[in-house]
Amino acid sequence: MKKYLFFILIGAIVSVLFVSAIKIAAAQVIYDPPPCQLQTQAGDILVDFGGQYLLTDTVAYPPIVRSANIPAGHYDIYLQSFDGYDIRVDVTQPHEQYFVAFNNSLGGEVARTNPTPDLQDYVETAAWSGLINSNLYLDNNAVQAVAQHAADGSTGANSVRAICMVMRFLEPPAPSPVYSLSIQKTVRNLTAGSSSYTESVSANNNDNISFQIQIQNTGNTTLNNVYVRDDLPDYLSYTSGTAKLDGVSISDSLMSGGVNIGSLTASSSKSVTFEAKVNGASSQTLTNYAYVHAYNVGEVNDTAVVNVESSADLNITKTVRNLTKGTDLSSSVNADPGDHILFSISVSIPGDAAAATNVLVWASLPSGLDYINGSTKIDNISTADGLISGGISLGTINPNQIKNITFETTVSSAGSQTLTNYAYASADNITQRQASAQVAVGAAPLYDPDLSKQVANLTWSNGSGTDNQARVGDVLQYTISYTNNANSTLDNIQILDTLPPYVSYNGNVSHNGVYYSGDIIAWNIGSLSPGQSISVTYQAIVESVPSDNYVITNTAILRATGLSDIISNETRTAVVFKYDGIIRAVTGGNDLFRNLALAVLITFWVIFIAYLIIKHPDFLQGAGLMVKTIGMRILGK
Repeated sequence: MKKYLFFILIGAIVSVLFVSAIKIAAAQVIYDPPPCQLQTQAGDILVDFGGQYLLTDTVAYPPIVRSANIPAGHYDIYLQSFDGYDIRVDVTQPHEQYFVAFNNSLGGEVARTNPTPDLQDYVETAAWSGLINSNLYLDNNAVQAVAQHAADGSTGANSVRAICMVMRFLEPPAPSPVYSLSIQKTVRNLTAGSSSYTESVSANNNDNISFQIQIQNTGNTTLNNVYVRDDLPDYLSYTSGTAKLDGVSISDSLMSGGVNIGSLTASSSKSVTFEAKVNGASSQTLTNYAYVHAYNVGEVNDTAVVNVESSADLNITKTVRNLTKGTDLSSSVNADPGDHILFSISVSIPGDAAAATNVLVWASLPSGLDYINGSTKIDNISTADGLISGGISLGTINPNQIKNITFETTVSSAGSQTLTNYAYASADNITQRQASAQVAVGAAPLYDPDLSKQVANLTWSNGSGTDNQARVGDVLQYTISYTNNANSTLDNIQILDTLPPYVSYNGNVSHNGVYYSGDIIAWNIGSLSPGQSISVTYQAIVESVPSDNYVITNTAILRATGLSDIISNETRTAVVFKYDGIIRAVTGGNDLFRNLALAVLITFWVIFIAYLIIKHPDFLQGAGLMVKTIGMRILGK
């Protein structure tokens, strides 16, 4: 029995070995990999891995490295895998997977794909192909595609072959529209000869300034209806007609509602320039704003700065007139004790200077002149006394502006003497100025400069050359005349006239006179030879006055090189609510009515008497007898 058992055991072992040998022999049947079956299209990148093994049983093969020129960008990635041999029907392999890594020129990994799915088990051949990554991003160029087993280090068989890879480049999506504008404001001083635009400049009064506005589309889409506007600060005056877009003139509405400069494509820019003048600024910083907006873009702004470095200045002149004797304003008058004297002080700021602030004016009366309480006026408006004591404040006076102060005195001295009255003015950052006028008591007439002024009412002619009447709305014409009585030529002659209160300039001026804000009219005459004369005119309209018979007074000033300011005589216009011309006009109207009524009455009586004579012939005989009787009684007969 044991003998049989031994042979049975030996037979079983041999059978097992035989079956194993058959299986080992059968395992050598390995199927060739299929060709790449991935579909390609224009622009695709195809990498063929040749169907090489990455792993068989537990033996790992090296990664499959392929050189490739792969630009950075977004890609859809397609992979194909395979495994096949005859005894695969009896095995399970859970990790038959691989992935592809992308390396740059330095050997660094740029990106990698997802691993392929596991292949089907218990079949002789298994394959997979399809999209493994959608929109994979390579942020750098790659020079290698490396196929690697996804289960490196596995103790199982997990055999897999990498067949091929297709990379399909994806166009980047169109960016979302970005609407954006930038603005840059710069400035240069034309008067100072600045050649380039900067964020800020220094300037003096009357300097000409050029501003530049640079507008750029900083978005990625075209901007339509781009509007630019500018907002000038006080003391900067726009120079009409200077606005330009890229060198081509545009509307002056840049300073108001703005100018439509059209469309701006992405990254393009346009330039707007214009000029302005510094006018009446003191030492201060002037900030100019520019604004731009467009369809889909809100308004943005930028600034440029003008630092004004003007110095302050102040002029004062003093004149006098004898009210008792009816003289005109001049630098001196003759007077007798008891005469009524009026002094006039004019304080002005030159046009090229800064505004004067905290202006204070005062006067000192010499012995022999007594101040009349309540007589001080500023621009014909009564003000509190104080001129002779602590002084009176005029506040701020702007360039080309004149303030007129008058006050009255009586002459109390006797004997022949000259009384000099001094007036003084000061302001912030301005040293004290002074002027004087003289009253010659009991002396011979003093010299009076030959600057004369006359006024005429063009609406209703009346009065003398210096005194007349007017009503509201009348047109006054002022004439200023000067003769050079010196023995040499006068140069840089300028005549200045400040419109008095309650009149307005109507635009008519001779000899290229210029009207400035502050109601000042100026004539630049140039030179006058000895004996040569000049006469200038301008017109003004009478406005409403505070009271009936209000007197509008006015003087003019002449300046020249080497010559002290000359003050003209004063003109006086009484504004009346009812005046002789109106009364005469009304009387004339009544005479006409009366004459018409009288003519009608006479005509009536003539017709009536003719009717009586025709209808009653005896009426004429009776009337004649009655007349004869009355005549005899008158003669006493």
